[in-house]
Amino acid sequence: MLEEAEWTPPDEFDEYRIVRQLGRGSMGSVYLAHDIVLDRPVAMKFLGALRPDPIERERFLVEARAVARILNAERIAARKVERLVVIADGLEKVAPLREEDRALMEGSIEALFINHADLLKLRSCHVIYTFPLWLRFHAAHLGAVYGREPLVLPMVKIADPEGADYEPGLERLRTMVARRVEDLGAVFGDDPEATLGALIRASGGYPRDLLRMVRTLLLEARSLPVVRADVDRVIADLARTYEDTILGEYVGLLARVHQTHELPRDNAAERALAGYLFQRWLILAYRNGAEWYELHPLVLRSPRVQRRLAEPAT
Repeated sequence: MLEEAEWTPPDEFDEYRIVRQLGRGSMGSVYLAHDIVLDRPVAMKFLGALRPDPIERERFLVEARAVARILNAERIAARKVERLVVIADGLEKVAPLREEDRALMEGSIEALFINHADLLKLRSCHVIYTFPLWLRFHAAHLGAVYGREPLVLPMVKIADPEGADYEPGLERLRTMVARRVEDLGAVFGDDPEATLGALIRASGGYPRDLLRMVRTLLLEARSLPVVRADVDRVIADLARTYEDTILGEYVGLLARVHQTHELPRDNAAERALAGYLFQRWLILAYRNGAEWYELHPLVLRSPRVQRRLAEPAT
């Protein structure tokens, strides 16, 4: 554990930019940050320990209740709210500095969520933890440990498993962009289906990728409204980013997911690899009654994946 006086967060990490320190509590420091992708201010608290002792857990609960009272005093008084929900976000982003340390890191995270589950349960407080998606495939009994099955948030469904458009999902994402862009016509032109529609389909219903491409488009477009060439360039840039993450050993599994819309579960190695690719959004989850899976559209267009799909079945 690092002492707070000896450590400060980096100026930028993931999609966040640190603005300034707001204060320090008994368990960590609070910073004002900016969500670069969603373009909004957020507050972040960096805790001094990943696994606090009982005293620190009680302090955390007291602080969380105090924040809830300050920010929602009138609402709490009006509704007589007595339960508190705490969201511990970011644990799913823990990654090893060196690839050879991955097994050790994953073992530590699995031990935290399974062997030390009692330390993650706060008395009189409902806690929501984000967790690495691969853990769902490593630990089938995760639901039994916590008394409920872990939830994997699906993408916005924009097509069915056969590839036909799903209009309610497409419209939902159009609305999401419209709430962030004052005049859709001024940005996307008279034929938004050819511009915004192309971005939505390229995102696979993954909201963060869609907003990421919209932001890049606004920053890099030569003029407004944008033209299809601008859109294609932004999509191609993101496609290259995904292409760079696809190793040759992934291609066979990716092709099978596209063909079956299921995750392979034949052996532990394939299950672990599926979780790894799922964690990195190369594979996306959807719900249409039952849960089903598909490759990210920009992964599906990879030349290597397409070549594997074109091979005759054996």
